[in-house]
Parts: sequence; structure tokens; C-alpha cells
Amino acid sequence: MVMMDESFDSTTFDTLPNELVVSVFSQLSSRDLLSVIRANRRFRRIASVHARNLNLVPVHCHASVLDVDEPRGSEPFISYIFTAFDKATNEYSRSVRDCFIGNDLHYKAILVQSQRFGGLSFTAMRRNGKELELGSQEKYDEVTALGIFSRMCVVAVRFDVQKQGKRMMHRIQDDIFVNVLNFCEKFCGQVRIKSLHLTSRNPRFHWEWSPASVHRFKNLNSLESLTTEGFAGLGMFNDATLIPIVNLSYLHLRITHGHREEFANRTTWLPIDGSLLLRLASLAPHQLEVDLYSIGFCVITAISAKDMCTFMRAWRSLVQPWKIRSINFNSTTTISEFRTVAHQMGLFLKDALIDVPYCKFRTHHPSDPNHVLDLICFASTGTMNQWSFKSGYPEFRGCRQRSMRQKIAPVPH
Repeated sequence: MVMMDESFDSTTFDTLPNELVVSVFSQLSSRDLLSVIRANRRFRRIASVHARNLNLVPVHCHASVLDVDEPRGSEPFISYIFTAFDKATNEYSRSVRDCFIGNDLHYKAILVQSQRFGGLSFTAMRRNGKELELGSQEKYDEVTALGIFSRMCVVAVRFDVQKQGKRMMHRIQDDIFVNVLNFCEKFCGQVRIKSLHLTSRNPRFHWEWSPASVHRFKNLNSLESLTTEGFAGLGMFNDATLIPIVNLSYLHLRITHGHREEFANRTTWLPIDGSLLLRLASLAPHQLEVDLYSIGFCVITAISAKDMCTFMRAWRSLVQPWKIRSINFNSTTTISEFRTVAHQMGLFLKDALIDVPYCKFRTHHPSDPNHVLDLICFASTGTMNQWSFKSGYPEFRGCRQRSMRQKIAPVPH
């Protein structure tokens, strides 16, 4: 801590060159820096210009979109809520991965809305856990708000899109996705999206993207976690080549409760095949977790027995064992069909594949015989089977499961 005598004049700091101010700012934590720049217009301008050299606050952006059909026509109404993450806490990584709202309650949430006659309104609100305190609003002028936004780094974005109206067929595809990202890049100091959660709320009017949005999504190479809800049957997620997997380690494609009624009486076939598995194997992301509509039996992938066998060979061909938490998917492939194809491809001989009772197949990695890859068939409905890949050390997994059972076992009296 720097000690100053009583004769120090606070206005002296205002006369310092910008280079020295930036040097001082670079020593501050993101929380202290945000407090400082809120108090001075010059500090906000300096922080905005030199954002790359300063500590940025990681934030979550929740974009709520209402796209309503009106006779005169209108643009979608979008509101944004920005909440900050605390990187020092243990739950930071999990909160970002699951795209939860920011967990740092020292910062107020900032609500951004479009005004009726143009422009934007910025409102700061205190939080009580995950809930916003309605009686704690504080309006920000645009200069103050932009100064605060310049200290933010957007790492997680959640979209909630509700489309309504029969006459909106002319806007089947829209630019909502790319427009939200452009908004974040325009106002925030940095946008480096690690986690993305996409929800299409209306099962009767799906959220479909324009080519510009698809192109922008495809090039999100910083993405580590992707969750979608309500996109089953839509082309942009049927093509595995459109999913950015350079750094992806968490991929969940889901059906919302509202959409389950839509799929309850029919089967949806997805053209997602083994090419996605092979793309993942070529990158081998650590602790991979994938779920392709495995909850429920109404959405079936095109992953075949040959695709599964090819993936097991690709896993064994890697230089080092690849740890996979889980890859879950539905397929029409039966256990007997997989066994037949595995015999034809020579997996039981060359690749040391073992048929393990019940409904499990296991192979090991050549560089470490203790590290195994399991293929498990969990459930069957007659026309569809639920499959799962997992890899690791089975002895360690068994010890961990026994340890968990011991923790929850009742204490004898």
C-alpha cells in the first residue's frame, strides 16, 4: 500500500500522463478498477482505450428476445442482463460451463433495454442470489454505462428466444444471433465466448438462423461449452461440420419440456452420423461430455454400428489415452448388429475388443492397458437403443462409486 502525506492533493492524479494512469490501473484488481472508473470521466475514457492491457471482469450476458408478429411489422425486442463472475471461487469454471448467471454479488446486474422512442436505457440492480431486487434500481447515463461495459469481458451468453405470430413467415430466418454478438462487441471491452446456451421457446415457431448467424456461430473457436434446447430437426445443428469443436469439451443438445409434446407422437431422424465422432477424436478434447438428445426416445441419430467401431479404432490410434466423460446418443443399431459388424471389422482380434456382460463392449489403449474405452447399451424401445461411450480407469471409477455410496450410507445406531 502506498502511504501519502496530508498535503497530497487528489487533483494531482488528474494531471498525470495517460501512460502513468494506465500503469496504475494495470495494478488494480478488476473490482477496484471498476470502482475507480465509475468516478471519473477521464478514467473511463483511458480504460476504454487501453482495455486490452487491463484486468477485465468476466461477465455473463442473458439475452431475452421477443419476436412478435404485428400488422405494421417490428424488429425483435431484445433485453440484456449482464452479471459478473468471481474467478476466485471454486464454482467459477462450472458456472461458466453450464452458462449460469454470474456468481459475483459484489457487482450489480446491469439491465439494458431499448427505449420506446429509440436509444437504450441502462439500469443497475442489486441481486439477492439469482433474483434481481426490483426496489434497488439505479439508472446510469450512457457515458457511465459505457465506461463500465468497457471493463467487461463476455465469456458466457444465454439466448432465450420466443417467436410468435402466423404472419412472420417472411422472417423464418433472422439475424438475432449475430446482432446480439455485435451488440456485445460494440459496448464491451472484449468478447471471448467460452459458453453458449441457446433456447428456442416456441415449439410451433422455431428459431432459425440466417446464413450470417450460422457463419458467425461456426467461427466461435473459443467455445468450450454448447447447450441447445428446442432445435431438434433444425438444419443448422443437423450438420456436424457447423458445430465449432476446436476447444469444445461440453456439448448437450436437448429438447425442452414444451417441445417434448411436439415429438411425443412421432420420431425425428437426425442426420448426425459418425463424422462428428471422428472430428472429436481428431482433437481429443479433455474430459469430453456429449449428449445428443439421449433423454427421451423420440430423436434418433444416424450413428451406425460401423461408425461406433470406427470411433473405437480412432480412440486406440491416438498417441495417448483420451479421457471421455460420456458420449450419449440414440441409434437404431442393436447389440447383435454391433457385435456382427465388430467381428467383420476384426475388432475382437486386432483391437482386443471384449464382450462384457451385460450389454457392454470394452477395449484398452495400446500405451496403457489399464485405460479402457467402454461402449454401453443402456436402454431399448424395440426400434431404438441408447448408447454411451466412456473412457478412463475402471478401478478408479469403482473406488469413486464405492466412496460415494459410503458417504450416503445410513449411520448405524
